[in-house]
Amino acid sequence: MRLPRPDIAEAGERTVIAEFTVSPSLVWLRGHFPDAPVLPGAAELFIAGSLAGEISALRGVPLSFSGADRVKFMRPALPGDRLRAELTLSDSGDSVSFRLVPAEGGPAYSSGTLLLRGAEGASLSDAPCPEAPARLVLDHEDLAAVMPQKGPMLMADALLSFSLDEAAGTVSGMTVSDPYASGCAAVSGGEFPPLIITESMAQCVCAVMAERQRREGRALPIALLLGVRGLVLDAAVIAEGKPLAVTAESSFFDDTRGVFSCRAFSGGRPAAEGCLTLGWTDREGLLRLTGAER
Repeated sequence: MRLPRPDIAEAGERTVIAEFTVSPSLVWLRGHFPDAPVLPGAAELFIAGSLAGEISALRGVPLSFSGADRVKFMRPALPGDRLRAELTLSDSGDSVSFRLVPAEGGPAYSSGTLLLRGAEGASLSDAPCPEAPARLVLDHEDLAAVMPQKGPMLMADALLSFSLDEAAGTVSGMTVSDPYASGCAAVSGGEFPPLIITESMAQCVCAVMAERQRREGRALPIALLLGVRGLVLDAAVIAEGKPLAVTAESSFFDDTRGVFSCRAFSGGRPAAEGCLTLGWTDREGLLRLTGAER
């Protein structure tokens, strides 16, 4: 997925400051969401990681990300917004902090830390990849009808399993996304950009919650990513054309937000895991949030 063309205001061995405009023509906005486009949080992570390449170029050392932590999405970036990205390499050289703020000043859109590969850190658990059942809960056509994301940002092909333990308040489920087959333009050079996996995880949560609401006869929610903690990535196994299985299990959710532990598997091997916080809204709330109702 093409990035907005940044204007580099400052670049050094530890710091990059750049500005860019969220063009209404960006593919990230198409189908995320219809009638009320919002730059996905995963796109902001990807943009921050790509801009960190400026630090990499000046240092002559490639930067490869092994995860992210303490990521917060405070407000949505909308078409036409001018953003200022501020990135700083830590003194220890094992992480890059970032902030995306309005170029003209004001509250931040997002902030967080990108963890660099090679530094000592968390490793993926050895949880087994769930097997797909013979019968899908929601096939591609059904899923496309209930998911707020539309192509090309609809990355989930099917909801394979679903369970709801009302006593424990636990929701879990699994989706499969094949970025090559679904026409996701993020794929390039035979590799699925690892930081984009957060969007697959968020869509898994959205699919599970949509099915929960449907079974309870309630309105389908629109999920907005609010935060990411403890994201661990194994870029080597996130490859083009391989189905990506994603699981999500909640530790908490109510009518306003939920916290989910997510795992992803590529080719049956662990590819990523992390904790996502999402908030729920409806179409009217999203229109108010983005100003699209005007």
